Amino acid sequence: MSIVTDWNLDVKRYLQFCSDGIPQSDRPRVCPHCAETVMLHRHGRFFRCVFTLTERFVIPIFRFRCPRCGKTTSVLPAFLLPKQQTAVDIQEEVVRGETGGASRMAMARQSAAWPGGPWSVRTIRRWCRRWMDMLSKLEDRLAAWLLSRYPQSVLPRKREPGWSLWFACWERLGPSAQAGSLLERLNRLARPLSVTVPRR
Repeated sequence: MSIVTDWNLDVKRYLQFCSDGIPQSDRPRVCPHCAETVMLHRHGRFFRCVFTLTERFVIPIFRFRCPRCGKTTSVLPAFLLPKQQTAVDIQEEVVRGETGGASRMAMARQSAAWPGGPWSVRTIRRWCRRWMDMLSKLEDRLAAWLLSRYPQSVLPRKREPGWSLWFACWERLGPSAQAGSLLERLNRLARPLSVTVPRR
């Protein structure tokens, strides 16, 4: 099981911030397995190759162990999904492309120019389906999160299905308020808030 951080860090800033491990003040304090409120103990790390739209990185993923139940968990940055090497920015580019009318075949061809690419049409389809499923499950939470932090945001009374509305709302926030990409925010919302590492 993984915990997704609520830090607004890209890959380079993550590498700097975690150069000596996750700081004591930002270590997880709730076990995602037994739900106990307890400081999890450091339990090593492993490395994962990560492909973004512009570069390939190798990043450390830190593991923690619960002193109560003895189970371990990994702490993932929000730009990465569990068991994935492609960063969320690549997958968001694909979802935005499809939302804008590009075919999955065209997105697969375009992915040849990205580090780690090209990806197959099947992979592109799997990404789009996964994110659409996540959006359909978390749409109400996304709206609540958006309005609680940016009450000046105006959401239409009748929401349109799919991504168009959400990408438009996200763009209206402006870069300083966005706190990462829209898909990164969904990745954060997909985890229980009680087991999310404190926001940075």
